[in-house]
Amino acid sequence: MSKQIKALYKKEMMDVLRDKKTVLIMVFLPLILYPVLFILVLQVVEIISTSRQTNIYNYAVYAEDKKTAKEFSSDFDKYIKSDDDGYDYEFKLLTISDKKKLSENLKQEKLDAYLELSEKDDQIFVIIHFLSAVNNSSNCANYLSAELGEYKIKVAKENAISLGVDTNKVIDPVVYEEKDESSGDSTMGNILGNIFPFLLIISVLMGCMYPAIDTTSGEKERGTLETLLTLPINNFELIMSKFLSVATIALFSVFMNLISIGGIALYLYATMKSFSKNLGSIHLVSFIPVLLISIVCVIVFALFMSAVFMCICAFAKSFKEANNYISPVMIVVMLIGYIGFIPNVELNFEMSVIPIVNIVLLLKSLLVFKYDMMLIIMVFFSNVLYAGISILVLSSVYNSESILFGESASGIKIFERRKNIKENSIPTAADGIFVYLVVLIASVYIGGILSTKNIYMSILIPQFFIMILPFIACKYTKGNVKEVYRLKRPTVKNLFAGIILYLGFFGLSYISGDLIERVFPGKLGGATQGVTDITSQAPVFVAFLLIAFLPAVSEELLFRGYLMTAFSGKYKMLPNCVITALLFGVMHLSLPRLLPLVLLGFCNCYAAYKSKSLIVSIIMHLINNSYSVFALYFSDKISFIATEGLMDLKSYIICIGLTVVCIPVGLLMYRKKEKSVLVL
Repeated sequence: MSKQIKALYKKEMMDVLRDKKTVLIMVFLPLILYPVLFILVLQVVEIISTSRQTNIYNYAVYAEDKKTAKEFSSDFDKYIKSDDDGYDYEFKLLTISDKKKLSENLKQEKLDAYLELSEKDDQIFVIIHFLSAVNNSSNCANYLSAELGEYKIKVAKENAISLGVDTNKVIDPVVYEEKDESSGDSTMGNILGNIFPFLLIISVLMGCMYPAIDTTSGEKERGTLETLLTLPINNFELIMSKFLSVATIALFSVFMNLISIGGIALYLYATMKSFSKNLGSIHLVSFIPVLLISIVCVIVFALFMSAVFMCICAFAKSFKEANNYISPVMIVVMLIGYIGFIPNVELNFEMSVIPIVNIVLLLKSLLVFKYDMMLIIMVFFSNVLYAGISILVLSSVYNSESILFGESASGIKIFERRKNIKENSIPTAADGIFVYLVVLIASVYIGGILSTKNIYMSILIPQFFIMILPFIACKYTKGNVKEVYRLKRPTVKNLFAGIILYLGFFGLSYISGDLIERVFPGKLGGATQGVTDITSQAPVFVAFLLIAFLPAVSEELLFRGYLMTAFSGKYKMLPNCVITALLFGVMHLSLPRLLPLVLLGFCNCYAAYKSKSLIVSIIMHLINNSYSVFALYFSDKISFIATEGLMDLKSYIICIGLTVVCIPVGLLMYRKKEKSVLVL
């Protein structure tokens, strides 16, 4: 580490530690608040459980035959009162013979539950009437159900004895008991595995959140970032000093949380030990390998999250704005962290490469002493890769003066008054991101709600939002529709070059999809359920319009039209195409299909950019969708490349040939610039 980085690192650490909120989050929260909350929660649970057991529950028995009701209620009530099951709850039998009155008392909560009897062939059938929305009534029904189960066995034994039958052979032919073979270490590890990974994720987030805000947007708000940039240091030294300070605070927070969680675990074990004599002893030495592996992986994860938070906060101009940016990310990470609470979800090859999920499931498996070195290595290196990518992105952010010193809020023209917007304006990158998010939310939520009962609406509604919302944004910001959407007639050469380029990327996308299907069998899948429903009911022409033509037009208008134009003011061709293609892939909400979609999206972006015409990418998109539609209808006649399942050798040769030949030819054809003609 150079002297400059050391000096800057010391300065950043002093700035962060001066903030009382950071110190409170690091020390007060894990060492004081967590144990206090844990003890309080245990006490509340105990109070609730005790209150449930000490209640007096009112119940009644009803039958058409009054004699049957009287005999059953008398015998059953005596059994309940004589049954010493260790619970403190009591039942009070009320005498109500009118069924209508019983129902009224139940609804008025004067009665917790009542039993309705009917008799057939020497058997008594019992219906427990209760209110599931009322706690006392629901508890009463549960307890009555348990008591009836035991009472049934008691009556059966009495009947067997009266008939001279051996009850052991008839009623209790099999006697069993449970014996837990798990060690005390495994039992404690299983308990910790449910909550420990989630708390570690939270500690990393809380540890790096405030330092990330303070060292980025906080520096801007104080006006000291410009001063730092005038020092004889390069951007790498500045970035690394800030990054290391944020990561240090995050790791210190994790360390404090480990101490706190360890104390809670020992307290929990001592409490459980006092109630259960069969609970085995724990050996702290057995947890040392778990702890060491966990620390290494959590360190890498902390580096990853520190870089991610710093990237996000770098776009904010103030502490408050950075909080608004970072809150959704916190919520998403926390929701993903809840996967540790889901039973029967274990770490496997697919899960080991998903960020956040891999850390949570790895910690959960380690705590029950499941050591799979291949999966551990996968989790470690995947997080190293994500951390490296995040640091590279952070470096590019700090190399961009427009991001560091640009007016972030004013970059969204949609929020400005329309009278202040100039005519023929071009949407900004911020406009593009905002419109994309609105379209994504609208198509998923509103479209999903309205399309639940109609398969055609499941296609039409999302495409409507994709097409109309960017157009409204364009008109509001006084954009020139022809320029924003690249509505120009392409030359024959550009159109032909786009089709050739598409054929090359078509082969490449199918190869990537097949490789994904081989690594993750059954994850890629074929057509979506909505598409399958339409092709099974509608004629081919209707399916062509809904599945091929409409998405080709609407999606190209959004991605290769509005978004590419919005990003063109900030990014050059290659990053513009990559970002737009990524957003295109994410819009389809399918992680296994992300890579093939991004490849096809990039192809369309490149063709639209080079030809300066959206018509080229629309035709390319239409060809791709049309092939999928016709393959679904005429799969027996179209054997060019399978749309589902694994590709055979012939398909592989065709795809490789298309990729190797068509991509270079398409790129060469676009090297020469040609004029495009405006659509009249």
